[in-house]
Amino acid sequence: MPKKTIYIREADVPLWEQAELRAAGDSVSGVLTEALRRYLDGQQAVVGHIVLAGCSQPFRSRVQALSNGWMVALDNPGVQNVSDNGAIVEALATAGVLPDGLRAHLHAPYSGWIWLASAHIQAMLFSGPPTAEEVDYLAQARVAWSLLRQRAPRQQPITYGDLGQLLGGLHPLHEVPKVLDVIAQWCVAHQHPDLTGLVISKSTGLPGHDYWRLNGWEDLVIAERVERWRQSLSQLAEHSGPENPPF
Repeated sequence: MPKKTIYIREADVPLWEQAELRAAGDSVSGVLTEALRRYLDGQQAVVGHIVLAGCSQPFRSRVQALSNGWMVALDNPGVQNVSDNGAIVEALATAGVLPDGLRAHLHAPYSGWIWLASAHIQAMLFSGPPTAEEVDYLAQARVAWSLLRQRAPRQQPITYGDLGQLLGGLHPLHEVPKVLDVIAQWCVAHQHPDLTGLVISKSTGLPGHDYWRLNGWEDLVIAERVERWRQSLSQLAEHSGPENPPF
């Protein structure tokens, strides 16, 4: 049987020990394999309902996140039967981003992908509620980035539950934190005020455990945590970050 050696941080040893105990009859390698399968599934295209800037009518299409933009599918009718090519072309024309020559394919069977910059997309909701296997956390993080960035200048918080609804029905405890981790890791790595500080618990009015942990504040007393959080929000009001998601 092929073997792979995995090195872990000392701080993660207790987590692995818990995993070994809970795996019981299943091997930890089996758990890792399933986690990898779910991760790779998350990179696949999902179905989104999209509103372009300057348009009022949404269209439905398969979408896949790429750097600073989205791939939008035009599906041959009868093959995928997901994307509404006519509505897509009309929306692209209204938004002024219709690629040259695409209109010629409107009345003919056509299948392909087009790229749209994030700035051209006003809103996107994913068909749902999605299962864990269907969630593309990177794609959802890009949507969440835009939503949170709009709130940053006003320091306007949003609950985990409300953000989950805006992201197409993601679970506030199991799925929304995974979306926020993508954003928080970028902010911390680039020494930028953490946008995820705008997401709070409905019961406490404060960010969750992952926010304190990723910012290195989990060992501080609560008063010091709150003070640093408020300072970070003030910094966000002045510097909300790149307009387009930077990951």
